[in-house]
Amino acid sequence: MLHSVRVRIGSYMVYTHALVSRPRPQGDELAGWLEAAHLEPVHLPVFRFEAVDEPVSGDRAWRESSSRLLVFTSPRAVHFGLPALEGRMLWGSRLASIGPATTRALSGAGLDCLQAPGPDFDSEALLDFIQDTLEPGAALLLTAPGGREALRKGLVARGWAVREVPVYRRLLLDPEPKEVGRLEAAERVLSVWTSGTALEHLMERLSDKARRLVRQGTAIVISERLADLAREQGIGDVQVTEGPGNGDILKCFHLLGARE
Repeated sequence: MLHSVRVRIGSYMVYTHALVSRPRPQGDELAGWLEAAHLEPVHLPVFRFEAVDEPVSGDRAWRESSSRLLVFTSPRAVHFGLPALEGRMLWGSRLASIGPATTRALSGAGLDCLQAPGPDFDSEALLDFIQDTLEPGAALLLTAPGGREALRKGLVARGWAVREVPVYRRLLLDPEPKEVGRLEAAERVLSVWTSGTALEHLMERLSDKARRLVRQGTAIVISERLADLAREQGIGDVQVTEGPGNGDILKCFHLLGARE
């Protein structure tokens, strides 16, 4: 364990610890980067993930369509979805990715895919790119449960027959007592939040002292919606990143004026 090393953010606050709630493995990477910046990471992932363990096969619309599209909505959808696909699902199908991280996961499996050219990598950007590239047919969304309603509705509105298939599920975790103890020993806390469910779940289950330290510190969040949730949880100083990736979070951290 590192000794508490003070890191100054701007001219008004000193931080010693960073609370990381992002699930593994992205959370491990982020914790390592913040540790390299001389903050002591407190890793409290709120989710773990497991496969749904049901094979993914084509329905009648899929079998009868000449235009077939498999849409992967996250790197985890690639990790859990590819093994679930029945043998010939990839044959004659186009693949689409929600963004660069998902594209890298597909490339790592030797698969090419469609991806919106950016700078935005959201459902609307992918929908527009699909509309400009493919004739409507049958689409299958590989997701977490309830993950991409806007994408499903957008494809339907553009003439696609769409089926959403959850290929993995999230399981909530209670905070590790040892990590909560490390958080309670902090002088000043910088917290990082990438999920509203994680924010609400963890803030409900932290000890009073740990929760107070988080509220007194600064929260880095990846969306304005999360910023509103953080303020509702009593965190007074909230900073919003330019994007959802670890690089965006680290950039926000440095823009706060972090210096050794």
